[in-house]
Amino acid sequence: MPMLSARNINNGLIHFDNYRFISQADFDLENKRTQVEANDLLLTIVGTIGRVAVVPKDAPPFALQRSVAVLRPMQGVSTRYLAYALASPNVQQHFLDTAKGTAQKGIYLKALGALELLIAPPAEQTRIADHLDTLLARIKACNDHLDAIPGLLKRFRQAVLDAATLGNLTADWREVNCSEPWTPVSLRDIAQVIGGVTKDSKKQSVADEEVPYLRVANVQRGYLDLAEIKTIRVPKAKLESLLLQPGDILFNEGGDLDKLGRGWIWEGQITRCTFQNHVFRARLLDPRNEPKFISWWGNSRGLDYFIRSGKQTTNLASINKTMLEALPISLPSPEEQKEIVRCVETLFGIADRIEVRYLAAKSLANRLAPQSLAKAFRGDLLPQDPNDEPASALLARLAEERNQASAAPKARKARAPRAERALPSTSFPSQAMPNKSRQDEDVKGQPYLAGHLRRLGQPVDAKTLYEASELPVADFYKQLAWEIAEGHVKDADPLLEPARHAA
Repeated sequence: MPMLSARNINNGLIHFDNYRFISQADFDLENKRTQVEANDLLLTIVGTIGRVAVVPKDAPPFALQRSVAVLRPMQGVSTRYLAYALASPNVQQHFLDTAKGTAQKGIYLKALGALELLIAPPAEQTRIADHLDTLLARIKACNDHLDAIPGLLKRFRQAVLDAATLGNLTADWREVNCSEPWTPVSLRDIAQVIGGVTKDSKKQSVADEEVPYLRVANVQRGYLDLAEIKTIRVPKAKLESLLLQPGDILFNEGGDLDKLGRGWIWEGQITRCTFQNHVFRARLLDPRNEPKFISWWGNSRGLDYFIRSGKQTTNLASINKTMLEALPISLPSPEEQKEIVRCVETLFGIADRIEVRYLAAKSLANRLAPQSLAKAFRGDLLPQDPNDEPASALLARLAEERNQASAAPKARKARAPRAERALPSTSFPSQAMPNKSRQDEDVKGQPYLAGHLRRLGQPVDAKTLYEASELPVADFYKQLAWEIAEGHVKDADPLLEPARHAA
């Protein structure tokens, strides 16, 4: 049977994948405390806090770990309205501000029960929830369309490079200018290729000059990432020959498959900069040739060659200097290379402008949902109907129901044997919010951790048991100390296991 946790609650939905599987007996035991029903509201309270989802009518049976609380609204409180209220910016910020814990933050259920919410009249709750359903669906559709743009731009740029390196981009230009056919060459025919400096601290001397150098991480496919530049000491006799010059073409030796042969050109961004031995430098012999064209060729047409020719192990690949020098290139005339660079940069410029507009639109779209929720729970989303029953009448009825429930005598239940007692509950079947800490009600005084150890089926260390328990850190160690003292858990340092008499 499925047991869901906080990671299964996201984007207002319950995701029935990647869950923990438990036996029917364990499910029955867990279900005693959660008793999830259709239209219940799930709220993540440990780890990633504040995600909400409503249980649909067609949901299969499932249990919940303690990272998720179950809220069952009282009569007159809309589940959808309550879900939107909990997702509103002010409440989400409250969750962040009140969460406790060090390794993993969580919300104490007592603090959750004390949360104050603005409750609208029942009819207005429905109108607000209906309007938010429509409005947020439109916002999601807008974001979905925007999210497709980066992929479209990536494919557009790749299509431009494919057309450029196949000759399609300048086919009309060649006819007008009677350009000569493209010449098949190897990289060694048009460039001098060398490897960079080896980073070996034992061979470095304080007398050597310390200069910036490019690593594999700096040399990306089609651009240079210069956010973090490290330095290295290079012997004076070698330094001048290893310094980069504007127009030098850089190729990565490899590593992960996506790094194989990728690169871009150096444009003199840093004074006296060199490169490490996992990066190759190709310096063109004829200054009329365009470095950008050669680099685009390597990043697009050259990739298949590098993959075929490179030395490969599991998920790793590399090329050497000889393989790089043998890179086959179809070389246009210098004049056509210049035309290709002009066309590509014009088209890339259009893509760049679209990307700027996309980022601005995405920033605005990301604020629409929080702004709509904030507006709804300020009372500004819809006009109020004076014919609605006032919210004060609803609150009075809810208070009366709570008072009656508190005053009603409760039948004393027979104490179950230890092994059959229910685990801690995060279900609140009679009210919209809990009013007492489940840590106080359900964990304290019960062998909660011993039950987890039995389900794990083997002795474990404290960290593993803590992660399985999903208790806040302070509560976990209090509970562990109590169960060890009471003999429910055996502390066989460094492992923990259930005591035999507690089984």
